[in-house]
Amino acid sequence: MKVKLFKIINNYWILFTIFFCISFFSMVVFTGILNMSTTINGKSSIFSNDAIKLSIDSINEKIYLNDIIKIITENKYDFVQIELHNKYNDEFEVSAIYMGNDSEIKFPINNGSTFKESDFINNEKVALVKQEVYEQLKKDNNYSFFEYCGEKYKVVGILDSKETKYLDDVYININSILDNKNITQDASYYKIICDSGEHTKNNIEKVISKYSNLKFTSDKLVKGDKAFINSINTNRVFIKSLFLLILVAIITIINITSYWINNEKQEFGIHKLIGGSNRDVQILLIKRFSTVLFIAMLLGCFGFETLKYRGVLKFFMIGESSIGMDILGFLGVLFSSIILGILVLIIPILKISALQINDIIKGECI
Repeated sequence: MKVKLFKIINNYWILFTIFFCISFFSMVVFTGILNMSTTINGKSSIFSNDAIKLSIDSINEKIYLNDIIKIITENKYDFVQIELHNKYNDEFEVSAIYMGNDSEIKFPINNGSTFKESDFINNEKVALVKQEVYEQLKKDNNYSFFEYCGEKYKVVGILDSKETKYLDDVYININSILDNKNITQDASYYKIICDSGEHTKNNIEKVISKYSNLKFTSDKLVKGDKAFINSINTNRVFIKSLFLLILVAIITIINITSYWINNEKQEFGIHKLIGGSNRDVQILLIKRFSTVLFIAMLLGCFGFETLKYRGVLKFFMIGESSIGMDILGFLGVLFSSIILGILVLIIPILKISALQINDIIKGECI
């Protein structure tokens, strides 16, 4: 059985190589799209459908983080989040947030509580951290503290790591930064998320109208089906490359079909001489194509999994994709392989049906 299987693969090695490459690259593209879409949705999960992502660029010079906070907090928002650069802590993703009394945003808390109104009023140095971050922190008088920019932030709430998988690792009180003299962080670009329901856009427009030296770009936060569309648009180059690979594969297989048929026409002819019909010969060809296709697909997917878990495919935004995503990716590869297999089989089947194999065999035997 193994010898026969090896012989089939050896005879159809071009087909095997083509489908191996297609299966591997398809897994990369499909899983990359699904992973990016899930990540985008995960990062937006706690926000309302009216939340806006605001980008601020300085046209002339760099601007200080404190100035950005003042610009944003002078307007009324139910929730504000500013992504902090990793200048002071490159181990964790840190954001500064403000939560008003009317904010409907709920952080999944395992232990403790979210920030209180008094924390913002008094500029308290408090933080929310994920469970895995909390486990790494040192305790002082039965309290855990997260150190950021030379200051200690008391942990008041521990986030559920599973439900906040795609959120930042640490959230600190945005007002506590205002009186922190150690922060000299400046940049020409800041990313901010504001959420006040339907009033968010109006507040953003008021901010934009006041500052002529800053460039503001505001877009609705991507969620739901739009996250999937966004992921497809981001991966357009890879998708086009995959379609190009499939097109080249189809053309290549069509061009070498005549070689395959001529190489095996004696065997097909013998099958017909001993009573086989055109249908029997076609089924034989389909079985061989299917065997090669299936083995190539499995090995392509196995190669993908091996490289993924070794961290080789991080460039494709795959990271540690879940088993569920990999299964969906495999189903996508299986479906596309079946469609492609049907397409490349059409011409070989037609050629076999058109051959007068009995006459060929009889002529060669005389």
